[in-house]
Amino acid sequence: MYAIASASLVHSIARACSVGVTTKCSCGALPNHPPHKDFKWGGCGDDLKYGLYFSEQFTDAELMKKGKIRKSKKSQMNSHNNAVGRLVGI
Repeated sequence: MYAIASASLVHSIARACSVGVTTKCSCGALPNHPPHKDFKWGGCGDDLKYGLYFSEQFTDAELMKKGKIRKSKKSQMNSHNNAVGRLVGI
């Protein structure tokens, strides 16, 4: 459940950035390599970098206590599942 929630949060925030719903972020970074000859770049890409950042801050906030990750097995498992979800979200 934690991984699914984390992945959907990354996707939702990154998408919200690209359509201008929030002022905290904007379009995602452009690709570093040129596209195929028939492809024409247009529009605004999802801001994945901000989506990942926001998701980590939001989902792991309760697991963090004064900058230190809680040591319980359950907290470590939830933190791991959040991280996996963020990776799947990209």
